Amino acid sequence: MDDSRSLLLDTAGRLFAELRETPDDADAAWQRVAELGLPLALVDEAHGGFDLPVADALAVVRLAGQYALAAPLGEALLANRLLAEAGADIAEGRPTLAVADPHSPLTLNREGDRWRVHGRLPAAPWVEHAEVVVTIARHDRQNRLLLLDPDSLAATPGTNLADQPRTDLTLDLDLDNHRVRELPETLGAEWLFESGALLRCQEIAGALATVLDMTVQYASERVQFGKPIARQQAIQQQLAVLATQAAIAAGAADMAVDAFHDPRRHALIAAAKARCGEAAGQALAIAHQVHGAIGITREYRLNLYSRRLWSWRDEFGSERYWQARLGEQVLARGADGLWPFITELGGGTEGARQ
Repeated sequence: MDDSRSLLLDTAGRLFAELRETPDDADAAWQRVAELGLPLALVDEAHGGFDLPVADALAVVRLAGQYALAAPLGEALLANRLLAEAGADIAEGRPTLAVADPHSPLTLNREGDRWRVHGRLPAAPWVEHAEVVVTIARHDRQNRLLLLDPDSLAATPGTNLADQPRTDLTLDLDLDNHRVRELPETLGAEWLFESGALLRCQEIAGALATVLDMTVQYASERVQFGKPIARQQAIQQQLAVLATQAAIAAGAADMAVDAFHDPRRHALIAAAKARCGEAAGQALAIAHQVHGAIGITREYRLNLYSRRLWSWRDEFGSERYWQARLGEQVLARGADGLWPFITELGGGTEGARQ
């Protein structure tokens, strides 16, 4: 790890550790994170950002998952990156992103000097805290970034299992030209959905690192029959499996980072998100078995991490969704293409982290 990356992670880690004591105050968390400039990490310097390497910026997102940050840092990183790519002003306000169901894309049509957009954006994150919502639609074989005013949208507020804001948006409105911007061919709706899955991989890996630490510490302190339960062979075996799942999630999340600029990103992110979700399910089952009844109480921090992990494993595609996507790609290659497909995924991704 170079000095600049180490300084970035140390600084962010100290801030997130401080904010962990107020996990429900999203406004205060956002203000502190914005003061540090973190939401602009992926924006180039010409647009007022820091143009950090993708691996460094996403390492901060993983830290946010590790410390249960209340602010939508990952969503803001991607939203600001898209705003810069489209040549839009990067406001110092709060941006968030919203993604249409891959099977039900938005409809965007040109009507005179205005645009008409129709469709749904289910479970859009943090809309009630945002000043602009960005999403992607396609018109005339061109990707378009839509800049939506949250106050003008038909919204059904909700939350995920972790009580994080998730709002269903129904779009049937006109947009001025300045709210519809062209995007490069590589930045389409599918890219946005996959990038959202990449964010959740980082957050899952970070949260599982904390779950592992909490479970090992609890097992070392909880005494039964005159000795810590961590000295029981059955518990030791369970802790070893938990550590393995946390390590697998970290490795899968690293693979997803490499996929950000990789031509194999479709398969790499699919594999990473499916495996991170699976790791979360297996790891949490063990963590709650070791903790017993205390692990499910709201006052105990494991409850917070568990609800976030259960939510994140389904957001931007569940394990089943991404496993099906992988299967479709394998079938498209035919019987003779299976082994090349596997070896291509397992090949090095040097140079992908930019």
